[in-house]
Amino acid sequence: MPNTIISIADFGFEGNQNLTSVNIPEGVVQIGSSSFASNPKLEGIDLPSTLTTIGSSAFRGCNSITHINLPASVTSIAGWAFSYCSSLTSITVEGGNTVYDSRNHCNAIIETATNKLIAGCENTIIPNTVTIIGDRAFSGRNSMTEMTITNGVKTIEEEAFTSCSSLQSIYIPASVDSIAQGAFGYCPELTSITVDSNNNSYDSRDNCNGIIEKETRTLIIGCRNTIIPNTVRKIGNSAFSKCTALTSLVIPNSVISIGEDAFSGCSALEQLQMSNAVRHIGFGAFYGCEVLKSITLPTTLTSLGNYAFQSCKALTTITIPNSIEEIPQGLFDDCSGLTTINLPNTLKKIGGYAFYECQGLITLRIPESVTILDHWAFGHCHNLKYMTIPDQITEIDDVFMGCNRLEKITLGRGLRTIKGDFWDCNMVNEVTCLGTVPPVMAKNINSSIYNNAVLRVPNESIEAYMNTNYWYKFKHVQGLNPIADGDANCDGVISISDVSLVIDRLFNPDVTVMPAEYSDMNKNGRIDIEDVTQIIDLILSH
Repeated sequence: MPNTIISIADFGFEGNQNLTSVNIPEGVVQIGSSSFASNPKLEGIDLPSTLTTIGSSAFRGCNSITHINLPASVTSIAGWAFSYCSSLTSITVEGGNTVYDSRNHCNAIIETATNKLIAGCENTIIPNTVTIIGDRAFSGRNSMTEMTITNGVKTIEEEAFTSCSSLQSIYIPASVDSIAQGAFGYCPELTSITVDSNNNSYDSRDNCNGIIEKETRTLIIGCRNTIIPNTVRKIGNSAFSKCTALTSLVIPNSVISIGEDAFSGCSALEQLQMSNAVRHIGFGAFYGCEVLKSITLPTTLTSLGNYAFQSCKALTTITIPNSIEEIPQGLFDDCSGLTTINLPNTLKKIGGYAFYECQGLITLRIPESVTILDHWAFGHCHNLKYMTIPDQITEIDDVFMGCNRLEKITLGRGLRTIKGDFWDCNMVNEVTCLGTVPPVMAKNINSSIYNNAVLRVPNESIEAYMNTNYWYKFKHVQGLNPIADGDANCDGVISISDVSLVIDRLFNPDVTVMPAEYSDMNKNGRIDIEDVTQIIDLILSH
């Protein structure tokens, strides 16, 4: 770097895969946000004595950095500056720094005024004067197997120890009265969790190997050896998140709520016994539980969070209880093994992407109670063949986009608007519209549907469909009731008006108001005088 620069820009060297060392010249006062983030080979970095400011995530994800020497001049370090530096073993702060220190040779950076530890490593010894362990202070320290949290620490901030992939045990001292969400998330080797018996805010009752918030009876942190006590009321947000060694769990009947991301990323979780008292399952609660084979949703359940079961690929059957009125967005997105879904007659809404990429679905009964079917609800369900839209639904918007094996679709009586559906549905061979009023199509559908599919509509509405934009392009149209040859206008009666229509066709082949197949009496592929004669014979014979 030239000696004339005073600041390194935000994202200046981010993602450099080959950078191994850097010499930041004297005179530089600021390192911007993410300046050296995600430089996996960066091993050494010398910070100049003129440096005052280190931006957020400045060295995040620099997995080869082993040591940090913070100059006395530094007065501001933004969040996550040294997060996910997995090889970090040595941290020192130069004497004379008025804002930060590494007291007692602790191998950490401590904010002096607040006694907050903002960056640590596997060799850190937390001084007993520290009261706060900061946001992501130890995140991504993959070699750390244990950490002694000293009695004196009151607060453990959000994701303080997240992604410590080798961390095996946690001991929470009596002094701790606040543990933020995800403080120990993504620690797959965690097997032992203990809370000091004198702690007033938390406990690990019954040797449960978990941390329970006493006031709310919420289990906030668990591990693969956790046994949830039957006094727990809630499972907190991210409580078991990324616990990749968890294979089975019993949720006792005392539990009424499962928080956001509670079991997300538990990729080995195969067996789960659900509480029969659960009322709420939060956003992404079981996201990525790829081998979870079955789950029984209790009748007490009243709400489900978006994407709660996304990517649960081994699920084959699910029954939604009558207490549920809405399938939220992305609930079963990417549940590729799901073949049977039982929806209740109380259901009112199916959210967007609800069954997106559910490759095992061939058909699904949507209850008549459903009034809203959101966009992409069945998008890219490549094996879906048959579907009926209930009468209460008035609009669909790309609901079947990418369903390239869809064969038969029935549109309910109440449908008024179609926005772009069926574009990729090349195999549709039958479209049944039960409505007497043709729904408004916002744009063209796949031309192969116009050419190959049979459009079935109420007999009395055939003319209306043939006079409506886009619908008139269907080459094969039938009434819902059988239409006899000779009934050229498809009104159910062969009369002189049919003769008039066929004569019109004879002299004006461009007349396309009604399907021509019922005028072609001799089936020679064209309208001619013989067709007129045969229709007149039919009228006279009756």
